[in-house]
Amino acid sequence: MAIMNPVAATLRVEPMPAENLLPGAPGGTFGWRLYAGNLPLALVLLSLRQGWPLRQALAGLDDEQQARAASLGAPGRRQEYIISRRMAQSLRAMAGSLPPRTGTWRRGISHCRQWVGVALSAGDALGFDIECRAPRAVAPVAERLGWPGEWAATRSGCLHGWTAWEAWCKLRGGSVLDPPGAGYARVIDQLGSPSRMTARWIDANAWVAGEMEGARFCLAVRPTTR
Repeated sequence: MAIMNPVAATLRVEPMPAENLLPGAPGGTFGWRLYAGNLPLALVLLSLRQGWPLRQALAGLDDEQQARAASLGAPGRRQEYIISRRMAQSLRAMAGSLPPRTGTWRRGISHCRQWVGVALSAGDALGFDIECRAPRAVAPVAERLGWPGEWAATRSGCLHGWTAWEAWCKLRGGSVLDPPGAGYARVIDQLGSPSRMTARWIDANAWVAGEMEGARFCLAVRPTTR
């Protein structure tokens, strides 16, 4: 059966209704779905750590995940693990019976200070990042990655560029220490302003970037076209 080429369709981002979000999550939780036309490309959940019912969330994990959580000595790391795995479970349930066309679901997990984020996609590749703190040495990072001057001059711009860089590296399976190359140069040229939510195709990859209560996030999905 022929499958539509999603790159030919318009990208749109739709917020998830509050009643569809993770039961038991705190009020600072929101989610959205990314579509190419009517084809779902990805689901994303972002949640504040504060107020999470950790015992309830832990009880919802499987035995292997509970054992893994128990092995994490640092309380903050254990909290991140429990919340993110519970969020990932919720996203998979939201995806319903829709089979991934690649044969597997791709998952991205990221966290910063008070935020935890999880993304799920059935595409060929996924890159996802959330950041609350700009790089310490902004000038050399901005120069190496080729950020526009207005990005390097503001906290929001720095986070915009850095989350895009992290998402780009994860999408390609590379390292943040790799040279940026022409691909990332096209991303920063076309991604748009840090001041608004952006959803657009760049080199046949779907990109979404935005901000939520001081945290920047960026998602990149390479859809299945076969």
